[in-house]
Amino acid sequence: MMKVMKHPMIPITFFYVNGIFLSDYFSIRFQTIFWVIPLTALILLFLFFHTLLNNNVRNEAARFFSWLFVALFFILAGISSYSFTNRQDKPVYEVSRFYSITVEEQLKPNSSQNRYYGTLIQDNKKHRVLIYQSVKDSIWQTGQTFISYVAVKPIHTAKNPYQFNYAAYLSKKNIYGQIKVDSVYKILPPQKDFYHYVAFVREQLKESFDLHAYDQEVRGIIYALLFGQRQDMSETVEKNYRDAGVVHVLSVSGLHIGLLYYVLNFILGLGIRNRNYRFLGVVSFLIFFAFLSGLSGPVVRSVVMFSLVGFGSMLRKNTSTIHILIVSMFFILLLYPNYVFDIGFQLSYMAVYAIIYLYPLIRKYFRKENKLINFFSEMVAISLVAQLGVLPLSLYYFGQFPLLFLIGNLIVVTTTNLVLLGLLLLLALNYINEYLARYLGYVIEYLILFGNKVTEMIAAQHQWILTDISVKLTECIVYILLIFSVAWLLKKYTYKKIILLLILLISLQINYLIPYLKKGVTEQYVLYDYRNFTYVELSSDKYHFYTTDPDVQQQHYIKEFIREKGKKQIVIHHVENSFKNGNKLFLLVDSLGIYKTSQKADVIVLINNPAVNLDRLIEYHQPRQLIVHPGNKKWRKENWLTSCDKKNIPYHDMREKGYMTFNN
Repeated sequence: MMKVMKHPMIPITFFYVNGIFLSDYFSIRFQTIFWVIPLTALILLFLFFHTLLNNNVRNEAARFFSWLFVALFFILAGISSYSFTNRQDKPVYEVSRFYSITVEEQLKPNSSQNRYYGTLIQDNKKHRVLIYQSVKDSIWQTGQTFISYVAVKPIHTAKNPYQFNYAAYLSKKNIYGQIKVDSVYKILPPQKDFYHYVAFVREQLKESFDLHAYDQEVRGIIYALLFGQRQDMSETVEKNYRDAGVVHVLSVSGLHIGLLYYVLNFILGLGIRNRNYRFLGVVSFLIFFAFLSGLSGPVVRSVVMFSLVGFGSMLRKNTSTIHILIVSMFFILLLYPNYVFDIGFQLSYMAVYAIIYLYPLIRKYFRKENKLINFFSEMVAISLVAQLGVLPLSLYYFGQFPLLFLIGNLIVVTTTNLVLLGLLLLLALNYINEYLARYLGYVIEYLILFGNKVTEMIAAQHQWILTDISVKLTECIVYILLIFSVAWLLKKYTYKKIILLLILLISLQINYLIPYLKKGVTEQYVLYDYRNFTYVELSSDKYHFYTTDPDVQQQHYIKEFIREKGKKQIVIHHVENSFKNGNKLFLLVDSLGIYKTSQKADVIVLINNPAVNLDRLIEYHQPRQLIVHPGNKKWRKENWLTSCDKKNIPYHDMREKGYMTFNN
């Protein structure tokens, strides 16, 4: 109890974060909070006064209700904060009309389209949308406003099991619609708000690097490190950094902010003895750097955290670093509750927490007398504990783990830190002394190309990259608890800690045993594929694929499915127009429109726009289920669904609903 009272922000943040998760899971609307809070207060008051009537339990009741009040208050605060942030209504999905559209943020383009986050005005309401623009058109700048004739369309949800749900991801950013801008009717004066001027300054600073004539490979790294923009980075370079286990260095985050914090403290300490002035100077520069990088989430939270560290140092307080970490998390989530679902946010805090909590346990094994050797030795140790801390999350989200991450971190992180410091100096020299700027620019270019070459060599060692690893959410949580429980036990052995560790190990074993308890149970799916038909039956030891696709195993959605379900023997059954599985006969009616067979079909699949009279087909087969393949034309589909409604035949529209499951 005393430890909790010493660091009250830990339970407060825990309850607040759980309130956010509850609000998201149950989709609690902001209007609901207005009657939930008074009702909860009345129930608490009733229980509190009822318990006080019993004198024997008065002290225990007061303590219990104090904690209950704190827990419920911050859970409701989390629910309210998240509901208020996401109270925006979805736009009306309708036919094309004129809209006023403003660009908020430029995203990484794909091969054919530029992408942006933006806002449009619909019925006097602002809605955030995803904007697509042809790569052949000139790129829009942040704050650019124009009028265009477009249609707001919904963002497609995941169509196959275990597929990344882009619609759910964007919903956490309050984006529920998308538009494709083919032509601009009228350019309006840009909205000159705060973010417009920040973007303008960033563009001016980016133009200062034109005198170096860097190629795309170098320019992409510079823009990523200095401005937090990875739009200009090639897919090959980014993939090499990811496979080498060092992609985190390309995102301006705690690693870079921490480096700047300690370097600035050292530099300013040479001339400024007053720690208060030194603190103000360091924080001012960090805030400037946050604006320079576009106020991205990782930079903002890192600046907040290190500012709190500096504030504690300024006050000469022996502040717990973990407590500072929790305080920074609470205040960031108080302003931006959606950050809790951001992968970068989770990985960043988990890495920092692992360094703070785990590094002291192994520090003595990596300390060396020689300062240079000690520097690299400690970097290896920090990389080890950081990777260990984020390992469960990395496996859960990405399903791969590079075994050569230590070599990558040792070389690339050191190189990147030198590049970042050099870029800040180069940014000033670009305006002060062009002669010195060019020489420093050559050095930075060499360091960047060296780092890229190292990552390319490491990424080429495919045998050292573990891929297709499946970790479920429950397993991820247990792994995280297991890692830090072992560290907690190593700090001081107690009976209760050992019991906790055993409970976690047993729960992990039970989680692995559950699939074996389902032995004999089969799962059946019709998977979403716009061009082909694929039906899969999954038993305890085999995959049976009934498909028209000769390269079905190479499809990305199949690889994701197998990764999640586990590797088993694969049996491919190539289908032409019909197949039988168990007691169900499937008939594929394609463009030839042939449906009269000797045996009545249980499931009819309409594929490749068959010109068929569905009423007659239904009359002939009397099917139990009809599946409309997503590749069919919309007008045909609507006619078919009308016929199904009239005949009372169950149907599944794959274009709208995605994949389909069958019961045994």
